[in-house]
Amino acid sequence: MSLAAKDYIELFTGIYGRAPELDELQMWRDQGLTTRPQVAEAMLNVGGLSDGLSNYGEDARFGGMSNEDFLIGLYDNFFNRLPDNSGFNWWVNQLETGGFTRAQAVMAFTDAAK
Repeated sequence: MSLAAKDYIELFTGIYGRAPELDELQMWRDQGLTTRPQVAEAMLNVGGLSDGLSNYGEDARFGGMSNEDFLIGLYDNFFNRLPDNSGFNWWVNQLETGGFTRAQAVMAFTDAAK
């Protein structure tokens, strides 16, 4: 099954906080990834995926980011707000105990934002 452009746009916008440029969108479509979770994982680990991404300033963005900062970014990008304490603490716990990976969290936020 092929992913639609909207799938890439939703994930890119949620992760990076902006819509992709046309060439960025095409680059992601050309990667040969077939599922939304694969795309989310690749976007989070962009530094090892393609040399072409270094031009966009997104490579290694998430590598040194704490789980707390990562989640605050997701709440801001997907919902335009700060997280509530109980939801934030739940998500931090999930990431720190392995209940969710960051890519799985992105997928959950993407689904919740629809």
